[in-house]
Amino acid sequence: MKKRIAIAVAVLFTLAAAAQKIPLQNTILWKISGNGLTENSFIYLTGKSCDENLKLDDKSKNAFNAVKTIAAEYDLYGSKDAGKLARGNIALADSQKIKNNLTTAQIAAFENKLKDAGYPAQALPQLQAYKLNMVYFMLATLTGPCGTERQPLAYEIDLRSLAKKANKEFAVLQTIDDVLTETGKMDSYYWKKNIGYLLDNEDNAKTEYNQEAALYKEASLKELQKLYNSSLLFTQLYKTGLQKEHVLFLSDKIEQAAKAGSNFFTVQFSNIIYSELSVFEILAARGYTITPVLN
Repeated sequence: MKKRIAIAVAVLFTLAAAAQKIPLQNTILWKISGNGLTENSFIYLTGKSCDENLKLDDKSKNAFNAVKTIAAEYDLYGSKDAGKLARGNIALADSQKIKNNLTTAQIAAFENKLKDAGYPAQALPQLQAYKLNMVYFMLATLTGPCGTERQPLAYEIDLRSLAKKANKEFAVLQTIDDVLTETGKMDSYYWKKNIGYLLDNEDNAKTEYNQEAALYKEASLKELQKLYNSSLLFTQLYKTGLQKEHVLFLSDKIEQAAKAGSNFFTVQFSNIIYSELSVFEILAARGYTITPVLN
């Protein structure tokens, strides 16, 4: 295990050193070309949105219509394995249980937020069966820009539907098993510090989540990069070694799929924000040309 981790770290450092910096432009649609590709592919950056439906602008529609396959980063909702995700988030070991990781005050604060959001009191004990990551995601939803009445847009659901209507193949880059393996590497310290930030800095977190959503809606990647580098809310969550591993994993999947044919990839913009190592820069270091689609 230690040897594999050492090799992975060495690969990451090598890629970081070789990476060509890709200046961010204010667009969420980017093209992958060159390095022997016979067809262009596109990367559509997703983020928090409270809109009811996915609305592609004209340039994104053109890219969508030009490719053979729609490939989402993950699909946690439409997959037949979605139940596996729920089961994988149940705490089987005592060391994973909420009561053994959070303080009494933190648990009370979490439950009070759920009560304020309208969760029935009888449902609260059931949450003790889950791992810490579920506490974080529930808090993030309650604190996020959409509130409790509107859920953030699930691009995977909308894109699967759009792909079916357009008679295009729909693929997923990260399976449910991949997601569970990845979250399994995030230890209790990681989740406790992120949960602690949301509980102790609710007003700041709300402001920053709203800023994030507004900047994403405007496709202001440069300003999003500034926000992500200045806010502890986002640096704790994303500026980590595990995120770099995810970015490398994602880059491998995108490269393999792009070699096989034209794709409309959707990935979260967090995968291109940190210039120490991003999907764009890994692909550029491997010889591909990454260009913004501005009009």
